[in-house]
Amino acid sequence: IEKLRNIRNLSLKIVSNDVAKQIQDICKTGADIFDYIRKNPDDFKKAKQFINYYLDTTEKIVNRYVQLSAAKDKSSEIEASLKKVEETLASIDQTYKKQLHNLMENDVLDLNTEIKVLETTMKMGG
Repeated sequence: IEKLRNIRNLSLKIVSNDVAKQIQDICKTGADIFDYIRKNPDDFKKAKQFINYYLDTTEKIVNRYVQLSAAKDKSSEIEASLKKVEETLASIDQTYKKQLHNLMENDVLDLNTEIKVLETTMKMGG
């Protein structure tokens, strides 16, 4: 959660509204994932890689982006790096959404299994 807060704070330093909004969307999905895990602690294992890897990486990328975009004289290398980060943000956003979707999908599968077991039990009992 601390990392998410940090990423959100970094987004406030970004001049480009589109980029800042995209980062805030990523943070919102990240917050939804943490919220989900808080309510479904058994799914923590499934989200562990996301938490350990993606959150760290996102924080590093956004932090670097903020540093580079603050540079007074932007070389063509810096401009290219900034562009690359902007393109990468869409992928990061998709990954976060997919992670949330996968966690919720497991709940749907678990529920369907429980319903099938219940139906089978009811047939056997009736």
